[in-house]
Amino acid sequence: MIPPKIPDEWSPREALAVYEFIDEIRDAIWNRYDLQLIELMKEERITTFEEDNDDGVF
Repeated sequence: MIPPKIPDEWSPREALAVYEFIDEIRDAIWNRYDLQLIELMKEERITTFEEDNDDGVF
């Protein structure tokens, strides 16, 4: 993922406002989709080793 370009001309107050807004959006998304996000995070963290050894033998 390419990181977004942050404008150089923001004042510290503007940067803080954007930061706080993003934080509020993140919390709202989590409150709406928490269980689905947790399940997706678990799925994405399965390693190749775990997928290759699904018979339970390590």
